[in-house]
Amino acid sequence: MDKKFNNAFREALRSSVTEGKSVSISGLGTFKPVHIKQHEAENEEGLKVLMPPRDTIEFTPEGT
Repeated sequence: MDKKFNNAFREALRSSVTEGKSVSISGLGTFKPVHIKQHEAENEEGLKVLMPPRDTIEFTPEGT
């Protein structure tokens, strides 16, 4: 894939998802923004730690 196209595609995907929009690509799948709330988790030593909220991108392959 051409590097210029790859960069343009990533930027278009990033800007759409940042605006809260899902992006579907025929034959590939759908990228959508997901907000993960603050929650407790355990670190390597087994201690409970508070994980901050964060935004991420979820990918669902087409046909699933």
